[in-house]
Amino acid sequence: MFNEFTRRTFPIQYFVILQQSFSMYSISQIASAYHIKQVRYFKIHVKNSGLGEVLPKLLENHTTIYRKELLIIMEYLGATPKMLKIYDLPL
Repeated sequence: MFNEFTRRTFPIQYFVILQQSFSMYSISQIASAYHIKQVRYFKIHVKNSGLGEVLPKLLENHTTIYRKELLIIMEYLGATPKMLKIYDLPL
């Protein structure tokens, strides 16, 4: 993945930050973090909370959720210990 030039030029901390900023999650991982076993029930919850208007992609079938969108989800649905663990925030 990284050649010798890349390893000498950029510190490893840069790649850790870069990796965290491009983390991707599936909608089933997010539903599981809210203790909802089926994605269709999670989508109903998203519609009822108004989050579907802010992030309409959550109502689609095969959705990729990026790290920056986790904050928006937590803002509408609340933070659970699993969501904080996914986002790497202290409990």
